Amino acid sequence: MNEYTAAAIDHFTSPRNVGAVDPPDGKGSDANPSCGDRTTITIRVDDGRVAEARFRTFGCTAAIASASALTELATGRSVEDATALAPFDVLHALGGLPSRKEPCALMAVGALRAALLDVRVRTGEGGAFGPGGPLPPQPTEPQGQQEPAQTKSAPGAGMR
Repeated sequence: MNEYTAAAIDHFTSPRNVGAVDPPDGKGSDANPSCGDRTTITIRVDDGRVAEARFRTFGCTAAIASASALTELATGRSVEDATALAPFDVLHALGGLPSRKEPCALMAVGALRAALLDVRVRTGEGGAFGPGGPLPPQPTEPQGQQEPAQTKSAPGAGMR
């Protein structure tokens, strides 16, 4: 009995969008440390949409199929919609994967999200530590003097 669907086998034997965008607007990688698989996705963005997405994967059947399917899902979408893609979307596009191989879909999504974040960083639109990122901007000027922290000593501490 075959554990992979016809769609997953098709994406593995005839992967779409293999290679790298040259030059990329964004590049991201993710890996599965438990098995050593690694996926790198490069993208080109035009007018706020993913115009091209390509991948390179060192990994198993499911890792290659997941990255191939994800590049098809992401191409043509707005950056916001591509960022919202989830492992479920990849699994749905492939008709499912064996449960022990489902982390391959997560790895592909992680690589895409890293590439999309790289686009934001390269274009100055923020990132993990900049405007619009998941963390609030840090103040650029001190917010006033802070009192030094006071510590309490146990009774008799410091006495000999």
